[in-house]
Amino acid sequence: MSEIPIRWPSAAVETQLAADLGAEAPTAPTAVAEAFLIPLTAYLLATHPGCDPDACATAAEDAILGLLRNPRAFDPSGLRLGAYLRTAARLDLGSARRRERWPHAHRVLADAGRLPDRALV
Repeated sequence: MSEIPIRWPSAAVETQLAADLGAEAPTAPTAVAEAFLIPLTAYLLATHPGCDPDACATAAEDAILGLLRNPRAFDPSGLRLGAYLRTAARLDLGSARRRERWPHAHRVLADAGRLPDRALV
């Protein structure tokens, strides 16, 4: 698999997108999604080798949608928009991976409780 180059928006573009989000510009949601979806997905794939590509894409989408649902959660005086979205996407991916493992771990524990006594010797 060849690496996907990660091309983040410039600092000026990030600043403008953040301002548009804060001003609730009607074009802001589409512009943010277009600017960040591919780089966020590529970033997750690059930083989580072996992770399911669909899970990375979903985490990137969820991070962007979360921001668009609640743009006031982003404070432009703190992180840049790209850093905020990378953090959100990493957290979303981590949550998804934990949810994915939980049913299996729960089944293993439940199955262990059903073993006959002689199997534990």
